[in-house]
Amino acid sequence: MNIEALFIADNPIPSHALAAILALFLGILQLTRKKGTVPHKYIGYAWVFLMLYVSASSFFIHELKIIGEFSPIHLLSVFTIGSVIYAIIMIRRGEITQHKRTMTLLFYLCLDMLKKVSVMKQFSICMHELENHETCFFLK
Repeated sequence: MNIEALFIADNPIPSHALAAILALFLGILQLTRKKGTVPHKYIGYAWVFLMLYVSASSFFIHELKIIGEFSPIHLLSVFTIGSVIYAIIMIRRGEITQHKRTMTLLFYLCLDMLKKVSVMKQFSICMHELENHETCFFLK
């Protein structure tokens, strides 16, 4: 999918994708910077907001219909919301190790799912092309 197609897609896909991209960059920033600082706290607030937005907006995206109207990405969204809430509770209780473990796991899990969804989407496009007697980009 090219970037132009992304921004002319139906709502909420453009804002969902933009929020996910921003969350990816902020997540990398969080993982590479000193923890416990004021910037870490505010970048964390932004990352949490973006992750909750990405998770919530995913329930309005039904491009990959695997289980009725839903796909495995919707399960990840439920898991993400629960994990973010858990991580916030942990940091407020002062359980830094659990907070760090949860947030780091969540970042890498979402990154891995992003790769898998991208492959599923490309496969879906290919199957559509084959159904319409076009040449699939995998076979070119």
